[in-house]
Amino acid sequence: MSPRERLRADIARELGQPVGALPDALGVRDVVPDSYALVELVLRLQELTGVQLDGETMGRVVTVGELLDVFTPASQARDADDPVWRAS
Repeated sequence: MSPRERLRADIARELGQPVGALPDALGVRDVVPDSYALVELVLRLQELTGVQLDGETMGRVVTVGELLDVFTPASQARDADDPVWRAS
């Protein structure tokens, strides 16, 4: 599984959604309309990937695909056997 798809699976797990329910074109606010839940999701993704987002960057993220794009670069450097990924 690619790092991008592994991250999509983690997002799906965090949201209690099937992976297929999170296509790239889906709006992040359509799947996480609650601001508090979105902050919690972003914090979890930051923990998993090591990428730290600022408010300006997050403000530009509109779709699930863009969210994946923001977090995937750092996760590509991670080994699939990284314990952080296994623990999620």
